[in-house]
Amino acid sequence: RGRNEVDTWRGAIRGTADSEAVHRNSIRAKALDALRVSSGSDGVELAVHTFGPDPPGPHVLHAHATGFHGLVWQPLATRLTGHSCWAPDLRGHGDSDWAPDGDYTLDGFAADIAEIAHVLPSPPALIGASLGGISSLTAI
Repeated sequence: RGRNEVDTWRGAIRGTADSEAVHRNSIRAKALDALRVSSGSDGVELAVHTFGPDPPGPHVLHAHATGFHGLVWQPLATRLTGHSCWAPDLRGHGDSDWAPDGDYTLDGFAADIAEIAHVLPSPPALIGASLGGISSLTAI
């Protein structure tokens, strides 16, 4: 989402009774523009959606199932108050690149998870569904 949309939206909630609490909780419900992380030797660019406070709290990495994308985790991520949630679109999903060499193996997905985890300043808690769960387990 564009900065103007977020700035406009932030301005709309400023007049509420508890505007700071509303601001903190509501901002978490909107994914800003996805970060781009390059994965390993094959150079697949991954879109990573982030939710959480600024400055960041403890990290949580969410990995989706086959056929989904990182924003499927938005309802959960927005409820993890105080945590910095990272939800990538795994290779070949959502806004992430397709693997140029066609590597859609468990090892390829696990390498993506490991690469994102290494970008974080501390080891994240891992949450995954189906492909995302087994990829996360394989990554560790």
